[in-house]
Amino acid sequence: MRQLQRGFSLIEMMVVISIIILIIALLLPALSRARDHPRALVCLNNMGQLMTATTSYANDNSEHLPWPNWGGNAVDVGGWPYGGWLYSNTNGSLTNSDDWNYDLLSTGHVFAYASSPDIFRCSNDQPPFVPQCGQLTSYNMNGSVCGYGGLNGILRTTRLTEHASDDIILWEVDETGTSGWWWDGSNFPHEGLSQIRHYEGGAVVSLDTHAELMTQVEYYAEEALSPGRLWNAPDTTNGR
Repeated sequence: MRQLQRGFSLIEMMVVISIIILIIALLLPALSRARDHPRALVCLNNMGQLMTATTSYANDNSEHLPWPNWGGNAVDVGGWPYGGWLYSNTNGSLTNSDDWNYDLLSTGHVFAYASSPDIFRCSNDQPPFVPQCGQLTSYNMNGSVCGYGGLNGILRTTRLTEHASDDIILWEVDETGTSGWWWDGSNFPHEGLSQIRHYEGGAVVSLDTHAELMTQVEYYAEEALSPGRLWNAPDTTNGR
């Protein structure tokens, strides 16, 4: 007598399907990170080159970092030339256009030291760009380099030697923030890091050109320190 072959029961099939779904759910984050890894490396390289260009400018200007375009301000401060790190107000203005504004970007002080305009843009930052400074870059400068508007009551920029080597000077700005976070070219640390570009976070770079990826949790843990790597304005007790 031939023995009948037993098939899968409905419950067994549901168990197998559930296991497959669970495995896919566990693998998806790893696959997403693997896919983003080359772009993250490009972004880190961009930020390292931007910091190198920024310090090169400082070395040619008595070690003073460029004006960070704080408050949209790009005037002659402390004897330094018109304009800021990202753009000059004398050669154009920021608009709400979605285009990459190369012409205005080229008026910034750091641009002349940059190897390519591409280093101003994260490869994961695709049009339509965030209005205002999003037209020019994916990154903003820490307002600490001008004391968030004033050092000892005057407008000036800090010298390289006034900062620790691991002070964070540039980071990827939170693309979900208010327009006020994007309208000038520099930010307070609490105005946030990119939430989505790399591993639920973004890239930062310190004065010594070391670029690193930070998650939102890591960034805000650092932002809570005052003074710290983010709140690093000289001549203050709390870095603010």
